[in-house]
Amino acid sequence: MLNCSARSNDGNDSDTSTTSIRGLAVEAYQLISRNINNKIATFNLYNYFHAVNATWNTSTGEQQFANRSANLSTNAFVMVFEEFNYTNDSQKNISISAGAPQLNDSSHDRTILEALKITRKGRYDDNSSTQVLWFDINNQWTLNLSVAWNVSTPNMARNDTIAQNRSLMVFVQNAYDAGVQEPVFASRSGAYADSESSAFSIVPVDVQQYQVMRQQQNSTIAEFVVRNNDNATNVSWRMLTGATTITATSPVSLNRSASVFVITETNYTSTGVYTTTGIANSTTNADNGTGVAVV
Repeated sequence: MLNCSARSNDGNDSDTSTTSIRGLAVEAYQLISRNINNKIATFNLYNYFHAVNATWNTSTGEQQFANRSANLSTNAFVMVFEEFNYTNDSQKNISISAGAPQLNDSSHDRTILEALKITRKGRYDDNSSTQVLWFDINNQWTLNLSVAWNVSTPNMARNDTIAQNRSLMVFVQNAYDAGVQEPVFASRSGAYADSESSAFSIVPVDVQQYQVMRQQQNSTIAEFVVRNNDNATNVSWRMLTGATTITATSPVSLNRSASVFVITETNYTSTGVYTTTGIANSTTNADNGTGVAVV
């Protein structure tokens, strides 16, 4: 900041100006990956000031390169390459600091190393309850790894050796109970680990497309679809209208993937807002859908 002032018998005035004087600067930083555990940090250390003897330090958390130096004339720079060899995975913080008398600059970066990685996962239906899950365990490190992997549901575990830069594809078939399922896939080799989950719902009997089709002054017509996603079974249904309960006179026999349409008409004796519910159930499973009737 520069200040300039003037005074005389007739008065005085002043003005202020701000300017930036550049000194040392860490510029053009890049992190180059040769493989998962070998990185090269490259940058230019530029001197915009008078001739100086500049020093710099580079730290990676595991390794440190200290008190490197170069004599830099005005507007000169040195190109720096620092090679790191990591011995384990995790987040790595990279710090570069440079200095000279009354001059300094710094740069900071981070990189995440993952030696063992579940890179892909998927699922497909064998039937309504039986699911086939699959996932890939990828060894991204530079050595062969003995990997212990497991699945939470069904409870199973195994050990396999995975060569460097190779993957192991795992398939798991299981009959799941009705409801929300979230099996976890986990893999570990010493300090290296990764895990993923897969969430899905098992709905053997499914109430779909519930809607109130028509609302008149004192009556409504509602519709829903009951779909059987399981093996052939008998399905019963009920309709709770908020004023009364309508029940199927007999169960409906449905093959797998078959559906039945349910249409009900309800007469109400008083005005109001009614919560309506369509319910379907087989011997072991049930589902429902809800709506609102305004009369």
